[in-house]
Amino acid sequence: MSQPLVPRLPLELFINILTFLPRAYLSDVSTVSHLFHDLVSPLLFSTFRFHPGVQIEISESGTRLRWELDRLEFWSSDAIAPLVRKSFISLYCTKITANPEDSSPVGTAVCEAISRFKNLRSLSCNFANRRVDLLALRVQGLAHLQRLEINAGRLSPPRNPTAAMTLSIAHFSYTEMPELVVSNSPYLTMLDPARLYSLELSPFHPRALDNFLGDGSAIVMFHKLRTLRLTFRNTDFTRVHASIAHFPAVRELVVHINGSCLPDTIPTTPLVRHLESYKGPAVLLPLILAGSAPEELVVTQGSAAEVLEGLRTATHPDFVTSLSMGVKLHADIRQSTVLQDIFSLCPSLTRLALEVSSDGGRRSDDDGFGATTLAERLVEIILVHQGLETLVLRWRLGWEASLVPRRSELETILRRKIPVFRHVLFSGGPGISAS
Repeated sequence: MSQPLVPRLPLELFINILTFLPRAYLSDVSTVSHLFHDLVSPLLFSTFRFHPGVQIEISESGTRLRWELDRLEFWSSDAIAPLVRKSFISLYCTKITANPEDSSPVGTAVCEAISRFKNLRSLSCNFANRRVDLLALRVQGLAHLQRLEINAGRLSPPRNPTAAMTLSIAHFSYTEMPELVVSNSPYLTMLDPARLYSLELSPFHPRALDNFLGDGSAIVMFHKLRTLRLTFRNTDFTRVHASIAHFPAVRELVVHINGSCLPDTIPTTPLVRHLESYKGPAVLLPLILAGSAPEELVVTQGSAAEVLEGLRTATHPDFVTSLSMGVKLHADIRQSTVLQDIFSLCPSLTRLALEVSSDGGRRSDDDGFGATTLAERLVEIILVHQGLETLVLRWRLGWEASLVPRRSELETILRRKIPVFRHVLFSGGPGISAS
């Protein structure tokens, strides 16, 4: 007599195994028994993706529209909706408004489905350039929602925000921000300052960021926010300072600038006293490092000379333990002392990452400069600082790729010269030896 299929192993182990199975296999496993069906269902329905396409969005009737509406109804059913943890929505021709007459059948059904995902943790939406009313999106009642990402939607202005109208979420992202209607209340007031932990804002329209943040004159500070990612378009120190000033408790700051940044007068009020990590262009270092003491610096734009200048104006460059930056092979490594000067300002540095790129000029092998001499020069530079533990080199030398020294030889020399040194890591670039 056959025995019912009962796992002989703990259910936790089965769940761990099922987690790594492709979605197509999960459907098959769920048919084995009621037990496996119950184990698989939370994994099978944990993520909901809805990308109906333009033709479906603009349809008023038809088989395809009916199919998509039935699909939304299934996912928002009492049996399935509580299992959804993540959702990805893409609507290119649909407005999300509180007025049913101004919304398509698809838009209305999507908002209804979202409101039923009571255990939803993360919602990512792409609304192209269409109007989006956050209240109409119906996420206020989702008690477990932690992350909301909106791409390209044209947010409606806040309506005299109250506690009932603010979004109480930990992570908010708004990218490809189009032109926003100027509002008496900044769009930032739609977010709950007592809950917001991380914020990402990236504008497409030049004034979108200013309109979203407001001038700061009548807004509550976000003292709980720890991670801030901002993109600016042709800006200056004054605007950058005003934008970041809303968030005095930031620990991790990431800044990207499309265009130029005018280094005008640095405001006297320190920006981010508790900063632990900065990633962004070197031009902002005098502004960011005034009054702060970050341990990690990742310089994404700017020369080594700009990095040195920024560190010289810093309040506590001696707190920096990790530095990533780009350097030129000849101008910065072969001919200059800029790296030694940087090391002298950062005595606590334990990790250094350099992206080494070619800066043109004559071929190095014409004057005897090769892989061996480059390795010797790197060792000479690094020996200025006896506390370094890790060196990461990313090579972008193009036709000078033959100058790249052997990693193992460079590592051996540095270990012999610096007692605490541990390893050299190479990354990127064709023709680079791994040893």
